[in-house]
Amino acid sequence: MIKELKVSGFTCFEENTFEFSPNINIIIGKNGTGKTHVLKLLASIISSNDILLKSSTNSKEKFENIIAEQLIAFFKPEQLGRLVRRQQGRTSAKIKVKVNKTELCFSFANNSKSNVKIDNNADWKALNFLYLPPREMFSLYEGFLSLHETPMPTTDFSTHRGMIKVGMKFHMTLNGKILNI
Repeated sequence: MIKELKVSGFTCFEENTFEFSPNINIIIGKNGTGKTHVLKLLASIISSNDILLKSSTNSKEKFENIIAEQLIAFFKPEQLGRLVRRQQGRTSAKIKVKVNKTELCFSFANNSKSNVKIDNNADWKALNFLYLPPREMFSLYEGFLSLHETPMPTTDFSTHRGMIKVGMKFHMTLNGKILNI
């Protein structure tokens, strides 16, 4: 279970700590305060761990690459460094996630294209999660999944992953025939 998330210099966060209960957690805030960023950050980290556990090699360098790839897939920045809070000069984002009693700490600089540096590597088991952004729930219409069989540049990775993971079935009409997807 995720116990705590500490972010420093990440997107809109200067320095914040989020503590999670073992039951239900509710994140409330005004628009633009980073609610979705917290959820996407956690989803990208857990997804990274998932990918690493399924990989044939699980080196620190491999995990660094996977984290960078997942952050880019979930957030869609031009380059990874764009996720660092905007400030004058060279800055970095620092992330620490505590799952049960182990912590993963990593950072990346504002000039990073796709490099993450792990400071403290966690040894987690697989964590179950599913993140479906609320705005995408309104997009569940006929043929939605077929339009997103491969993540499109305008659709973040979490939507595609979520639809596949829950096994949602959709149908669409193609040349007068109904196709089940």
